[in-house]
Amino acid sequence: MMAKKFDVGVIGGGIIGCAVAYYLSRSGTSVVLFEKNHICSGASSANQGGLAIQVFDLKTIPLALASAELYRGLSDELGYDIEYHENGSILVTRDAYQVPVLRRRYDELKGMGLDVDLWDDDQLRRFPCGDTEPFLSVIESHFDGQVNPFRSTYGFAFAAKRQGVRILTNASVAQIKTVKRRIHSVVLEKGEEFVCGNVVCAAGPWSRQIGQMVGLDIPVEPQRGQIIVTEQVANSEYPYILDGDYLTTAYGIKPEGEDEAARIRHALGIGGSYAQDPAGNWTIGSSRDMAGFVRTNSPDVLKGMARHLLSFFPGMKDINCIRFFAGFRPYCVKDGHPILGRAPDLSGFYIATGHAGEGIALAPATGKLIAEEITIGKTSLPMENFRYERFVAPH
Repeated sequence: MMAKKFDVGVIGGGIIGCAVAYYLSRSGTSVVLFEKNHICSGASSANQGGLAIQVFDLKTIPLALASAELYRGLSDELGYDIEYHENGSILVTRDAYQVPVLRRRYDELKGMGLDVDLWDDDQLRRFPCGDTEPFLSVIESHFDGQVNPFRSTYGFAFAAKRQGVRILTNASVAQIKTVKRRIHSVVLEKGEEFVCGNVVCAAGPWSRQIGQMVGLDIPVEPQRGQIIVTEQVANSEYPYILDGDYLTTAYGIKPEGEDEAARIRHALGIGGSYAQDPAGNWTIGSSRDMAGFVRTNSPDVLKGMARHLLSFFPGMKDINCIRFFAGFRPYCVKDGHPILGRAPDLSGFYIATGHAGEGIALAPATGKLIAEEITIGKTSLPMENFRYERFVAPH
């Protein structure tokens, strides 16, 4: 059987792989994308679609801002409505021990020149808190937003296909052949071989297995995240609300003086993230635990998430939950940051993984940067903080 030839093979049909394929195809590069299940079947289908840039790790914020800029015009560019809304977010706390954490975060964001406000006492009192005490501190970000993760992933895939990308589903990769430490071809379990001068690993939580095929340890493992979805209710003035605990569970920012209830939440990886879509459904998140490839929900975690929500917004006790789901985030176990760019000592192999819970937010910039590096050998944003070389000890 004659091998098929392409300039680039992309492994993974989530939003990262589809974005890489799309931006590559804009330059006239011939691309084949391999997805072992179906498009948007992994982490891209199991999240809130949030672009909560104000809580991101400071190293990642420039990448997130570049993505947000791309998202603003993406529906028109793709010819497909991805339901992008720049509706902002608020980061809130009722815990005294979190107040200094939010104050530091506000100073950091203002220091980066970002459009954020720290609410004054009058604003705190006017927030509709129901029968609970007002928040002690709130940061309002005017540049955060939300997208539909399904429509964003499929938008990239459909546009890439129109531009000539060959998308193969139910296409599990069995082998990546190399010749003298140079990528040669990709072989599927079905036996088909595709000659590709370049391969991009965008396999999310399965990236470690792909790396092993070329003798590379990609330190990414599945991190389970669980979500509760409510029935449709009236639209909120603030459709994206994040608890200060999110900084602890997602980014390891450890406050001093946390109480017993907070310690239990943090042990379960629970940090409040509440997003309402335009139809009125709230998604209640989030959680983080290293449970391997276990996609079932944990009743203890779901109860903890619901209990924490009601301590914030007791009025939600009368809202019905309509479903629960869990998914795998591709988490870099070395430092929690994405892994992007060319692999050292292996010509033609590129990595685009390790985005953890930020894959939707970072996909446009990731796809554009990887495409730039492959096609022109340089990138429009620095990627030194995210390259694989950071794991390699200096000789």
